[in-house]
Amino acid sequence: MPALLDIQGLSKRFGGVQALEDVSLTVDAGETVGLIGPNGAGKTTLFNCITGIFRPSAGRVRFGDAGAGLAHMPSHAIARAGLSRTFQNIRVFASLSALDNVLAGAFTRTTTGLLSGVLRTRAARAEESAAGDRAMALLAFVGLSEAAATPAGALPFGWQRRLELARALAADPKLLLLDEPAAGLNSTEKAELLTLIRRLKQQGRSILLIEHDMQVVMPVSDRVAVLDHGRKIADGPPAAIQADARVIEAYLGTGSA
Repeated sequence: MPALLDIQGLSKRFGGVQALEDVSLTVDAGETVGLIGPNGAGKTTLFNCITGIFRPSAGRVRFGDAGAGLAHMPSHAIARAGLSRTFQNIRVFASLSALDNVLAGAFTRTTTGLLSGVLRTRAARAEESAAGDRAMALLAFVGLSEAAATPAGALPFGWQRRLELARALAADPKLLLLDEPAAGLNSTEKAELLTLIRRLKQQGRSILLIEHDMQVVMPVSDRVAVLDHGRKIADGPPAAIQADARVIEAYLGTGSA
């Protein structure tokens, strides 16, 4: 069975800077893959190439059963194909309520057109009601039901992190890409995040997770890939990655290794 996400020979150059070089990576359906590496290793650049923010300089990205290529698709089409992501730096719509933020994530799943929406047809009203119910269910899933009417910008930092997750889930993605979801969280909030990711795994979600905190990424990952200076240097089970001399050197330096 082909991988859900299949990246082969991906490279990205910014002028004279080689951000990614010949990176290959797969994510199978129902699998959680951790992506780790030192700062500047190219992790977020890889996410940006997958989701259409950057166009790769070389290589291919294929997604889904049909093997659709993503390298030249715009971001909105990639989202409609079934990829959702969060960002390293929080990007909520600060002036909108938490509920409206989640509803914004569901746009790829709406089917009624502009005219139906303006005329408030029965189909448009039914779809709007169903989207609202699902958005409230997702807020409940991440523990934010009580904040549904609160402007997102007024929420505590950790709650905004959870709101981003709910918004990404609103599109019912086939693959969820999480870019350092634990960044800036305290120990209690990280424990809550781990619980949410484990619940997503139990639902059969496919997840690609960038994370620096080993206490977050290792317990939930089925497999871990490691980038260093834009190249993949290791890929395997968490225990093997933690014992890999190349990974230890990349993080700690030759002397420490």
